[in-house]
Amino acid sequence: MDLGIRGKSALVCGASRGLGKACALALAREGVNLTIVARTRDLLERAGAEIAQATGTKVGAVAADLTTPAGRAAALGACAAPDILVNNSQGPLPGNFRDWSRDDWIAALDDMMLGPIEMMRLTVDGMSARGFGRIVNIVSRSVKVPQAELGLSKSLLPARGTRKQRHATVFARKHFEDQATVAKRALVQHISARQLHTMHRAAHSNPSCCSARASSAQSSRTLTQSVR
Repeated sequence: MDLGIRGKSALVCGASRGLGKACALALAREGVNLTIVARTRDLLERAGAEIAQATGTKVGAVAADLTTPAGRAAALGACAAPDILVNNSQGPLPGNFRDWSRDDWIAALDDMMLGPIEMMRLTVDGMSARGFGRIVNIVSRSVKVPQAELGLSKSLLPARGTRKQRHATVFARKHFEDQATVAKRALVQHISARQLHTMHRAAHSNPSCCSARASSAQSSRTLTQSVR
């Protein structure tokens, strides 16, 4: 099936391995001009070479930390006008939220939320001006389903506590979700985690989200998928 994205420019983050690499490969097979980004240069360059060999597509590789202004500038310096942006990160390591320092929280927020938001902010106006744009945000299923070992999710969902504590937690979570909904309503449509059982299926869903026939009312879709 021709998805109508041949010749479009795609910027795929966290693409040195795992789901990000699989998405980059799937997009390359659709004939996009591909730029991949990750922190670890040797893994990234190896992934780029493998994708290029498998698809015949020229792949640009940028080793950068997208939680930093310099890293985002480097990525957009290599792909200044992406038609397709795939935000993806492996997220923080599993652990107990009681053990996390403030720096751990800030790093996790930068990695999973603030960095991707900045990438969207820096690219969405150009997409709008060109009349075509697709943004795919890949996150962990723990943002929807609490998991004990994933502190960022579990910390807002205590299983025990006083009624007042539970009410405060529900209020805090509802406030966060309301703010997120306002920020993303025009951009994001969720695909249920139950619809994406495997990395293979998720990766092959990615180009469909980016196709020319995807709903023009939604310039972004979120793939909710566990990568751990």
